[in-house]
Amino acid sequence: MLYLNAGIISAGTNDDGSLPLSRDGVEMVFATNVLGHHLLYKLLLPALTESTMARVVLTSSLASFDSHRYGVATDLERLNGAKSSVFRSFRIYGHSKLAQILWTKAATDYLDDESTIYINAMNPGAVRTSLMNKNPYFPKVLTDIKSWVEERLIWSAEEGALTLLYLGAAVDEITEKNIRGEYFHPQAVRVAN
Repeated sequence: MLYLNAGIISAGTNDDGSLPLSRDGVEMVFATNVLGHHLLYKLLLPALTESTMARVVLTSSLASFDSHRYGVATDLERLNGAKSSVFRSFRIYGHSKLAQILWTKAATDYLDDESTIYINAMNPGAVRTSLMNKNPYFPKVLTDIKSWVEERLIWSAEEGALTLLYLGAAVDEITEKNIRGEYFHPQAVRVAN
């Protein structure tokens, strides 16, 4: 099982208001949430191919649906040129999460029908993690309010992991139903293509 679960919501901004770039010249959220996963997958592909049943699961987000208003960047100029703010930061994050879903489908299409690699993406739902605490745009004054809301309305990390675990551990169902290149919402609900 390979869980591609690393991610950041925002990398903040540079002094001039531009978005920070990776050493390779790519907007940092996209570089972390998409390109880093792709690189790890490519490095591990020989081992995945040798496996009798490899499961690759990407943690996406419902934020992917909000990325359309931001616009899907199809070149580095548009990707790197987005302006950041509290709300745009979430759309940039959403764009990277949409890219994960599209990458899941494209990587699956790249494999042949006899492949033993099953790649899927999932949205864990609203989950209590420290991800928002690391968002430089989230006002510190709202931390107590956020904590109160999280404790009452948002799933625990254990509950949020259920779909992730299903896509990694439900080996019989995954093979019988040929579940690959799919996107799931919590708890293990497949979203129609």
